[in-house]
Amino acid sequence: MNSRRSYSIVFSNVFTFSFCTVILAISLLCQPTHSWAAENPALPGVDLKDLDADEVGLMMTILKEQFDPCGKPRSFVEALQDQGTCDKAIPLANYVVKQVQAGLSKRQIIRALLKEIKRMSARYSFTVKDRPFIGPDNAKVTVVQFSDFQCPHCRMASKTLKKLIKGRSVRVVFKQYPLSFHKAARPAAIAAIQAHFQGKFWKLHEMLYEDQEKLTEKWVGKLAKKSGLNMKRFKEDHGRAVKMVDDDRTEGELANIEGTPTYFVNGRLVEYEELDTRISAELKK
Repeated sequence: MNSRRSYSIVFSNVFTFSFCTVILAISLLCQPTHSWAAENPALPGVDLKDLDADEVGLMMTILKEQFDPCGKPRSFVEALQDQGTCDKAIPLANYVVKQVQAGLSKRQIIRALLKEIKRMSARYSFTVKDRPFIGPDNAKVTVVQFSDFQCPHCRMASKTLKKLIKGRSVRVVFKQYPLSFHKAARPAAIAAIQAHFQGKFWKLHEMLYEDQEKLTEKWVGKLAKKSGLNMKRFKEDHGRAVKMVDDDRTEGELANIEGTPTYFVNGRLVEYEELDTRISAELKK
């Protein structure tokens, strides 16, 4: 009799546990699925495809808490949604994406973001006198480009930059910023300026980029001869060419340049992808 009662109690407990488990499972299945997209607004121009839900959540929290980087009385998110009203919003938001991907904490990301906003908001003044340039001398918009002759991205950008400014009141001033780990970049920059003193900067500029993978200090010298320069004068101009390259490099360092190519439109730092938009905005002023 006691064993039957014990069996009955065990069966009852097992049945109750199983029944509750089934009910709990059904209730969980009936819950609406969580979606960050349902809780957060769309961010036009911001690449979120490589972020998981938690990372997107962290990013959205930061952007909702921060103010419009262009100084208007609204949130960062509102600046992104109101397209075309803050040219800093999209590049800065994508900057935050990179910081999130790097695994930084919220505090670290905010600190980095504020530093980047300050860097992008600064207006720099560069020496453009006697520097090589393309475009009208009295152009409304001046693009200052810091480049390195061994930088693959610089070579690619040089092919499209002329098309970008064609028929517009824009001049592009070429500044030298040879990177230390590119051993032939400094000799190439000096040679290009020596060619500039003879009115042949752009000819040697094209030749240096065409032979970028072959560049050595010796090869740069061969290209200089091949470009038709007066080699006696070329050697005589070496000292002042070195000074101009060093002056350009110093200006780039003072502007906190982190790599090449780097562009400034009327003194403000601009990402290559934003060049056309920023130039158009400056031309409308």
